[in-house]
Amino acid sequence: MKNSIYSPTGKQRYSSVSLEHTKNWGTVPVVDTNNTVIDNADFLSLSVSVASGTTTLVNATADCFIEVKDYAISSAANNTFKFRSGSNDLTGVMSIAANGSIVANSTSALFKCNKNETFNIVTTGPINGHVSYRII
Repeated sequence: MKNSIYSPTGKQRYSSVSLEHTKNWGTVPVVDTNNTVIDNADFLSLSVSVASGTTTLVNATADCFIEVKDYAISSAANNTFKFRSGSNDLTGVMSIAANGSIVANSTSALFKCNKNETFNIVTTGPINGHVSYRII
């Protein structure tokens, strides 16, 4: 591949660029806790239905991070929740009114757990919803 199609002054240097494929090293499979192979670009959807307290949503995978793209959480009663990476807060405490919901999404990621840490949710009462995540 040519180093740049632009000169140092910003003027176009080449009218086209060709790419040369030299080696294919293949892919390195990443597996979740159920030994399901995950492509690094694939987000998985996880159904959430938890009682009060701390609940692990996604177990840690060796030498990997858990990245969260979106979530939708609802509750039948007044409730609070927060997300954690292991014992470290990823979000502040969020309140949900009875029969209310909170939805957040991103084109890339909302937050990422620390390497080798579980993805947890802490609630003051029962909640339901879903979370989209990937292992990277």
